[in-house]
Amino acid sequence: MAGVVSAFSYAGLTDQRLLALTPAEAMLVMLVVPAIFMFTKNGEKQLPSAASFSSIDSLDDEKSFMQRMAVVRSLLRYMIPLFLTYFAEYLINQGLLELTLFDCDKGFGTSPASQYRWYQVLYQVGVFVSRSSINVVQMNMLFIALMPVFQLVNTAFFMLNAIYAFIPNFAIVCGIILYEGLIGGASYVNTFHHIHKKIDPSVRSFALSTVSLADSIGILLAALVSIPVHNAICSMRWYA
Repeated sequence: MAGVVSAFSYAGLTDQRLLALTPAEAMLVMLVVPAIFMFTKNGEKQLPSAASFSSIDSLDDEKSFMQRMAVVRSLLRYMIPLFLTYFAEYLINQGLLELTLFDCDKGFGTSPASQYRWYQVLYQVGVFVSRSSINVVQMNMLFIALMPVFQLVNTAFFMLNAIYAFIPNFAIVCGIILYEGLIGGASYVNTFHHIHKKIDPSVRSFALSTVSLADSIGILLAALVSIPVHNAICSMRWYA
């Protein structure tokens, strides 16, 4: 929900047809949020006791390095799809969407910068909806394994469009980005739901923390790859 609110707030504050603030002014306005958090107390949170920490430490000590590596190997069926999904997803968001822009006639009167901001809003909406639907829609391992395939297809589609610009309208891109967010959120929430339900409780915490590295590494790698991809597309002769 925080992603939806923050993305929508920034897009609304800077949209020329709404509040029309500059990005710097919008960021200054949004500083009120951390200021509110700083001066608001939700009550004192009780810290875990020393006994609980010692029990955790003793549990970890019981697991040898090889045992932990065996657990990690068993988690690869979760980590690889999650990594690929988030790599493809953030390659789109960080390297291709800024090349998917339209003029005023085809972009509903929005500027290229505003279009990119509304793309991020729709992406966050898709993520929020799919992550909130785990009690309604639960995927099996086959569908979890297919999530990166769907997202990589999206990546290839946006890459081709960045080069050849064949999508005729801003609204079509908005729909695809919403779908992209739905895939990413579904992959994330169903992966961790499966781990919570299927993994032995004695290693569940270790499994959750280990698998959480997969999407972080995917995002990091996508950020590194998106720079040369973006530059390569922009250096093509029809971008000159």
